[in-house]
Amino acid sequence: MPMSPTGYWILVCNPRKWAFDKFVINQLPKKNVDSWGVRPSDAPGFAPGQLALIRVGVDKRNKSQLEGRPRLEAGIYALCEISSKPYMARGAGDKYWSKGSGRKVDWPTVQLRYLKTFLDDPLTIAELRRKKKNFNRHVLSGLQTSSFPIPEADFEYIVENLSGAKDRLKSAYSSGDMTWAKLAEIERRLLSAAPAVKTVVSKRFERGPIGDEVKRANGYKCQICEQLGLPPLGFKKIDGKHYVEAHHVVPISTKALGSAAHGNVISVCPNHHRQLHFGGVRVDFAKSAFLFYLPEKAVRIKKFRVDKN
Repeated sequence: MPMSPTGYWILVCNPRKWAFDKFVINQLPKKNVDSWGVRPSDAPGFAPGQLALIRVGVDKRNKSQLEGRPRLEAGIYALCEISSKPYMARGAGDKYWSKGSGRKVDWPTVQLRYLKTFLDDPLTIAELRRKKKNFNRHVLSGLQTSSFPIPEADFEYIVENLSGAKDRLKSAYSSGDMTWAKLAEIERRLLSAAPAVKTVVSKRFERGPIGDEVKRANGYKCQICEQLGLPPLGFKKIDGKHYVEAHHVVPISTKALGSAAHGNVISVCPNHHRQLHFGGVRVDFAKSAFLFYLPEKAVRIKKFRVDKN
């Protein structure tokens, strides 16, 4: 029985048909994006913000096809982000495809953004077998297909054992790289994403740039203290900024629509943050604001909007 989409994918590469190593050496330094044909039955499950690993199969290229390059061992060679919805491509047949192996016209295709490649240090299938003999059989044996979903736990295990992958995933959206335009685009993507996509992306943003930007835009103040007439600024950190925390009004863990977006985040002091989580505070939701029913009084806090900051 086929596995349901999880938001995590294995993209399968036959190096005899498509020279992944040649592509990484010649193309990626110029541009870190590409397209990938996916299995038609998988296409409905693909969406922007999901993550993928490229699995290279047994390298059966002859000397002429290798062009002096070493033969690749079967293994995991790249960490990517899916950056588009599936679309019907007009085929593909660039210089990295072997003759007669190009992608067919009207084949479901997605855009990729390469986060990191591991051409010189892949996680080989042989090594994966040694580390965990009962690992995902499809990953170990390889499927005669272009894509297949894998469970989150299997994806995380590979990332943990793939040199530098975990750190790259954490830094893929560092706050230093962000602009308001980029954050707005991410927010739009999260709002329209399927639950699995929001799970993938929100883990990278929950303690990252979205919370940081909301805190910065609010002047590092506790919005609840400010409404109650209390001192809104906490102690100063070493970097000179006042300490404050980001609170997701609708918990990210619910995977509810918009739970990872800016409009669901407020800045609060540690005391009020704990009270909102554990104090049984009731919340009403209006179109542009939250109404928190605290023991002292009801507090109205406007929702954060990227286009207003």
